[in-house]
Amino acid sequence: RIGPGVVLLQEVQRGWLMSGGMDQALWLSQELGLQFAFGAGSGDGLWGNAILTNAPMSSVRVQHLGDSQNLRRAALQASIEADVPGGAVWFHVTHLDDPKGAGEGRLEQVQELLNVWGGRVPAVIAGDFNATPDDALMSKLQESGFYDRSVDVTPNFTTSNDERRIDYIFVSPQLRFRRLLELNTWASDHRPVVQHIDVRP
Repeated sequence: RIGPGVVLLQEVQRGWLMSGGMDQALWLSQELGLQFAFGAGSGDGLWGNAILTNAPMSSVRVQHLGDSQNLRRAALQASIEADVPGGAVWFHVTHLDDPKGAGEGRLEQVQELLNVWGGRVPAVIAGDFNATPDDALMSKLQESGFYDRSVDVTPNFTTSNDERRIDYIFVSPQLRFRRLLELNTWASDHRPVVQHIDVRP
């Protein structure tokens, strides 16, 4: 219904028994009429992150992140053609470690994610960070030039069913946050974060 140009997903299953053996990436691609890239986090290649888009996509890269207390973690990067200087936006999607005591591990994973980014702009970094807005890893992203304007626009916006804000879309300074669309739908234990983003004049 929204007609997104880019969709960034975590916990995508491609044949896991807990999802009935379904290939969620392929099913979503067919239902939405979008091409997809998949980056496995699990060793069996059946669980990870996905990017779906209606634009040409290239330079797809999967980077496994460091030690996790719960499941293996990865980041997925892709260059997606857009009407911007340079002709493309670099998108990154990740899902960081989630135990409450894994703060230091998440900081290390964010640094690995920034290494994957490598300074290419314009860029978007998004996903389930399992961290609230006051977490130290937010400062790490901001120090690298990324910002999340939606925290200022809707400070009480929560994304998880335990009423925390742990899902984010960070953009580099070349991109401008235009508006946040709040959707009260719970297809999973998180609700979607939908942002309209364009290029700064």
